[in-house]
Amino acid sequence: MNTPQTRHRIRTAVEADVPPVAQLIAEAFAPIDLSRWLVPPKDERVQVLADYFTIHVEHARWHGQVDIIDHAPASASAGAGGADRVQGPAAVAVWFAVPHPDVPLYRDRQRIACGPWTDRFERLEEQMHRAHPHQHRPHMYGAFMAVHPHLHNRGLGSLLLDQRLADMDQYGLPAYLEAGNARSRALYLRKGFTDCAPVFDLPYDGEPLYPMWRAGAPLTHGPGW
Repeated sequence: MNTPQTRHRIRTAVEADVPPVAQLIAEAFAPIDLSRWLVPPKDERVQVLADYFTIHVEHARWHGQVDIIDHAPASASAGAGGADRVQGPAAVAVWFAVPHPDVPLYRDRQRIACGPWTDRFERLEEQMHRAHPHQHRPHMYGAFMAVHPHLHNRGLGSLLLDQRLADMDQYGLPAYLEAGNARSRALYLRKGFTDCAPVFDLPYDGEPLYPMWRAGAPLTHGPGW
């Protein structure tokens, strides 16, 4: 018997979505090598990351795009490898329109969020700034993409990425992002991204970040269409 396919709807985040979106990103990113270096104490890591990501998700709502796929109703996902236990968003993607204004009072907010680990976040952001190409040329920056751990390998990340890239292609907009590991890099290569700068050089053992750029699709219609 065929298994019914769940249809996933992508929606735009509203203000009330900011905390759960930041929480999902924090939980998804907490195990990676970079996050273990940013916040070494395991019992503090998710909360620090969530507070940090909240600043950026809030800003992206006004100066970019925050896409959400909600989790399927329990009746539709029960027994599916823990998917019935998913609360909050199933998958999210956070994009910034570049150029965009700075976050108001960012350094103060960053220090409050990151506490004793602020210098590590600042060091990361310095490398992010150096690697980011064409910062004065209009494009979209894919800051964060996360899928709930119980919902991996279901194509949710690709679904979010494909829709946003299709929208960009309508306007010939390029895109930039940093792949968090070799597996993500392979996905982005398939989606038309290419390596555009050396991998990040930070003092931890493990996978680096891979800066990647995707040229905008050539427009096939004239202005005003």
